[in-house]
Amino acid sequence: MASPPSTVTSDSGSGLLQSSIFEENLEAVQDQRKQRRRFSNRESARRSRARKQQRLDDLNSQLQHLRQDNAEVLASLSLITQRYFEVDRENSVLRIQSMELGNRLMSLAEILQCCFNGSRRLL
Repeated sequence: MASPPSTVTSDSGSGLLQSSIFEENLEAVQDQRKQRRRFSNRESARRSRARKQQRLDDLNSQLQHLRQDNAEVLASLSLITQRYFEVDRENSVLRIQSMELGNRLMSLAEILQCCFNGSRRLL
């Protein structure tokens, strides 16, 4: 801290008085600068925390959105998988029916051939 100004009345005392006042003014200016710097640093830190919080809020919002999208995709996948197995079972049934119908067709063709061959013999 600065010492109180001296009250010496001589020429050298006047110089000391001016020097003391100059030092006090210099200290006051330096204190003001420190206070402004502290205030500026606090404001900068506050803005930095606010940006960080905003970024965190944005990321949390994005996370919720992605989780919702993921749940929708999983539900859709489940439905598609279920439908795939239904179609696969239906295809298996149709393949078996196709083979059975093919066998019946061959049997009928053999019967018809026998009938035509037998009717020719009669002629």
